[in-house]
This record gives sequence, structure tokens and C-alpha cells, in this order.
Amino acid sequence: MRVPKAEAIRGGVSDCRNRNLQKMFQLIGLGEQAGSGFLKIYRNWQLQHWREPVLEERHESNQTVFILKMISLVPEKAVDDLKAELGESFSKLGEIERLALLTAHCEGGCVNHGRLKEVTKAHPHDITVALHSLVEKGLLISEGSGRNTFYYRPGRHPMGDEMFGAGGGFVRSRTPNI
Repeated sequence: MRVPKAEAIRGGVSDCRNRNLQKMFQLIGLGEQAGSGFLKIYRNWQLQHWREPVLEERHESNQTVFILKMISLVPEKAVDDLKAELGESFSKLGEIERLALLTAHCEGGCVNHGRLKEVTKAHPHDITVALHSLVEKGLLISEGSGRNTFYYRPGRHPMGDEMFGAGGGFVRSRTPNI
């Protein structure tokens, strides 16, 4: 590649090897000289929740290899469930927000900041902003404070009826009396 790997992924720099081929694609409306191709591919892979593309520079063979695996990082059923429940608003959420909802959906109904740090490369501040945004939108409810805060979907408290009975009192122990 004539552009460093990091710059190609970040986008904004175009340095084409074959200007005639580039011009041909521009004339038929399938190309641009914005240097945004890799960026668009990475963004679309994230939207599909697929594994991140791998860009390898093989210096010994003078090759650049771009590996695009369409392997989902989340169960397709979970995505379908949330799309059915939330409609188009699910697709309009940011990547971290979608990931938070999917994690809560797949992992016992709740998610916390620490767990999201494990499943995303996002900055901790961005995770905090995304979680607060989901609470403001009514898509998650927060409970606890500080590092003990966890988030769950409305009507899906992770403790459910385990702690409290239908009448609001404590549930009796399930261990037999001796």
C-alpha cells in the first residue's frame, strides 16, 4: 500500500496506484477519491456486528491482504429480537449503545460498565456516555452507584422475583427445616 495501514483505516487519504482504473470507477459512479473506502468497510462491519476486518501488509511478497470475515460476534437471534422489539430505533443507536443492549439481552438481562469495557475497544468515557444515553431514552434502567452500577432492560430486573415474593415480602428459604 502507498498509504500507511493506520491512515488507510482512519480514512481521508487517497493515493491510488492505477489512476486510470480509479477514473473508470468514478465515471460510472462507483468510486471517489476521498480515501474513505476502508473507513466505510470498517463501519459497515461494525453495524453488522461482524468480526473486525484484518488488514495485513506482507512485505516479503509485496502484498496487502484485506480479510473480511462475515462472522457475527453476537447471536443473530438477539439482534432480531431487539429489532422486533425496538423497531428502527435499534438501528439508529450508536455502536456502543447497540452493544450494551445486546450484551444485556444475551447475558442474563443486565450489563455494567466493566463488561462493556471487555467487549468493546471504546474509551471508558464513551461507554459511560452511551449507558447514560440509553437510560435517558428509557431503554435501560440503572441501579446502584459508582462501580456497583448495573443496567437492565425495563421490566427485566435481573433479580426478578428471586428476592421478593408477589406480596412484596421476603421469599422463604427453600432449604428444608431440620
